[in-house]
Amino acid sequence: ANISHIYYPAGQVGGDYYDVIPISEDKFIVIVGDVSNKGVPAALVMTAVRSVVRHEVRSNIDIARIVDNINQTLCRDVMRTDNMFISLVIALVDLAEMEATYCNAGHLPPLYFNPKNQEISQLRAGGMILGQFDEARYTAETIKLKSEDRILCFTDGITESMDREEKLYGREGLLEFTNRHMKLEDNSFLKELKKEVDDFSKDAGPGQFDDMTSVLIRIT
Repeated sequence: ANISHIYYPAGQVGGDYYDVIPISEDKFIVIVGDVSNKGVPAALVMTAVRSVVRHEVRSNIDIARIVDNINQTLCRDVMRTDNMFISLVIALVDLAEMEATYCNAGHLPPLYFNPKNQEISQLRAGGMILGQFDEARYTAETIKLKSEDRILCFTDGITESMDREEKLYGREGLLEFTNRHMKLEDNSFLKELKKEVDDFSKDAGPGQFDDMTSVLIRIT
């Protein structure tokens, strides 16, 4: 598989998080998340998430259980304020079985597409945001993969970018962009996406800028 990404923090310490964790020659985990806060508190939450995941995968790659455990840890030991939470997507990609098992915890649904059939679906299965409700439970979904399938994970720095009239770029803008450009090479796709979002929001006020992260997985 090929993994490409862009990451542009709004400040010195951003609230977005992504990670790639190799499990074996044929398996790896990808995580993309967004903390509701910024700065040092957000960085501490991200560190906790990373530690939980890396600890869990040593003995367990049950994706739903990993997300359950992340939520329990955040609720019990990390989150201290009512307005702080994290949304997150985690996916285990198994190239030997040609399948991906993912859980979407309150995050923007990743886009799953293949340039050959030009159909786009959204990966929604999972549960609610993490770190607020210790009774929450999470489910995972497994999808079959084909060569050249792509999965685009992203944060709301893309979809919530605004123009000067405070109109959102939105999921509709991202879907339309993906329809137009899905045949681009991976890095070109992400660079063109960043350029389009920048052009869309270039006349907005400086306070409109948020962390911007996108990760593109291509199955080879």
